Amino acid sequence: MAVTAEGCLKKQVAPAPLSSWPRPYFQPTSAKALVWYQIYGHFSDTIEISRSTYRCAGVPGGIEITNHPRPSADEVGTGFLTRPFFVAALKRELPQLASTVQSAPECTIIRGELADSANLDYLRDVVGLVTWFFDNGAVAVLDPQTAVWYDRPKWRDRIFDPNAAVPTQHVVVFCSEETGVNTNLFWYHTRGMRKFARPDISIRNVPAQNREGAINLLNRMIEAQALGQVIPEGQPVQMKSLPPGLICHHAGNVADPDFNNAHVEIRWPK
Repeated sequence: MAVTAEGCLKKQVAPAPLSSWPRPYFQPTSAKALVWYQIYGHFSDTIEISRSTYRCAGVPGGIEITNHPRPSADEVGTGFLTRPFFVAALKRELPQLASTVQSAPECTIIRGELADSANLDYLRDVVGLVTWFFDNGAVAVLDPQTAVWYDRPKWRDRIFDPNAAVPTQHVVVFCSEETGVNTNLFWYHTRGMRKFARPDISIRNVPAQNREGAINLLNRMIEAQALGQVIPEGQPVQMKSLPPGLICHHAGNVADPDFNNAHVEIRWPK
């Protein structure tokens, strides 16, 4: 796909500056951010995007936009619509669009890895790109890292209209009952922190009565890391709503199917 931006090719004047998405707590790391969206619909061959309307400076370096006709033997464009977990999420979240998405003639993929950055302008630009697609042929968008599906109103309300990163809208918290132990213990963990080149977070063996405290901790850690903070190995957790003895340990890697990312493991004190 060819991509043009207002002010870049059509006008010989300096484009208006876009508001940056800063990371006020930024500490550099060697990790890479992964940004990835699957867009289903029917699209033109050229992206003519207004810089001001979509708050997009163009395609960030490291990001590729590829188009995949459907149906075809190309699993890249079809694979998520054959996986039961993602199909169930589609039918649950966008029931009125599920059949339309399944029969969409094209899948455009925005995907790439970028170096850890002192701002989130790369995410701002990709959010603008996805929003353009919603205004130009997209039926629905999948965030494979969180398994969240969006239609146009949901995307605009949660992701585009705030005109800020809003980290908790880009990351999800999953809860499941611990296996082989007391049924009143639960596992809470995130997915999606890789967008920010930061590890996901896992809290094991949480008693049912501590659910609210555990979720509050996760949301605080999501926000802090997305804005650039690095959690040191062995960092203790200090919250009035949680018991003492919670310690942060780094674990895992991108091959871990529970996260597809490294993560910070926090185990409930015995």
